[in-house]
Amino acid sequence: MTANLSQSDLATLYECDIALWSDRMVDLLRQGKFDQLDVEHLIDEVGDLG
Repeated sequence: MTANLSQSDLATLYECDIALWSDRMVDLLRQGKFDQLDVEHLIDEVGDLG
């Protein structure tokens, strides 16, 4: 299980290590912790898929 990160921490993680950020987003989605997602960047990444 991963520690809770602030939205600011998640944004920084996104900029520094997108692979780790992605793993964190998957963990949060699987745990149903939707309120903790980095929604802004998640929308950008999903939008870029297709």
